[in-house]
Amino acid sequence: EIKKLHGDAMGGGQLRRTTKNKAGTFLFLSMSALPATMRRTAPSCLSWFLLSLLLSSPHFAVAENDGSSSCSSSDQECSRDNDGIGEGSRGRASRRGRRGPTLRQLERQRKCNAHDGGERPLYTDEDWERLRRLYREVGVGATVEFPEGASAAPPGFVPPMVARQTADGKGRGVFATRDIAKGEMTYGGKDNYAFFSTGEAFRRFLGALPDGEACDVIMWAWTQRVPVGRDFETLIAVLLDSNSLQNDAPRNGRKGQQVANTGCPAGKECAWFDEYALIDIREGDEFLCDYVEFAESDLWEEFGL
Repeated sequence: EIKKLHGDAMGGGQLRRTTKNKAGTFLFLSMSALPATMRRTAPSCLSWFLLSLLLSSPHFAVAENDGSSSCSSSDQECSRDNDGIGEGSRGRASRRGRRGPTLRQLERQRKCNAHDGGERPLYTDEDWERLRRLYREVGVGATVEFPEGASAAPPGFVPPMVARQTADGKGRGVFATRDIAKGEMTYGGKDNYAFFSTGEAFRRFLGALPDGEACDVIMWAWTQRVPVGRDFETLIAVLLDSNSLQNDAPRNGRKGQQVANTGCPAGKECAWFDEYALIDIREGDEFLCDYVEFAESDLWEEFGL
């Protein structure tokens, strides 16, 4: 499968939402592995006084991985000296759980690279329902009161899509189950989303999953700024249905290149969780969205991931 963004396929099921706010600014953000937390090693020759000074240093933190860490303080990846993170970002990250393993470390622990190169499994409706039920049972989800109009999807709306392996080597994808006219809704609603307000909560959900599913969730997750009252809150989001497998393509591609056919049409005020056909889509065509319109990576550090 083709490597894209955070370490799996552009066609391996790495979805980011393509919705807008009223001002037309894309606020759904992608995932990216950031530098790992540092490991605290306590030399036995230090007195408790000196040890307490050592532990107060911002360069040392206890990992939330059963008391162990995925890297040493001498590891270049763990260095904080030149990571360009400001003090404000450090403060926000510490509140959200910087002291656990990062996405990159979690991928190593789960051996996610071992899943590359092969055909990744498709999920059944029962699989998706099980993941959503587990998300509810683990009890780590963030409660978010979205404003009215977060979705224009009618009650009982069923996205006209089906998941299967692509024929062009991208991996998994989603395809139209019927002809869809330009401007018609292709996805809507927020019921199948999982939201996390801290890195620790996201790690706990991953901890309840077997390796293969945990690697998929890491791949599908993104960071998102959502409206809460008059302000915005940054959350981790994961879509737990087949639309998480929608692949990437530019909205304005070169001749002969695949282009995005779903998203928010130009000039339309799209609700937060809705997508529409940008062109006429024929039955069997693959749904594609443009990651560039919303994909960023700088918010993961707020969660220590």
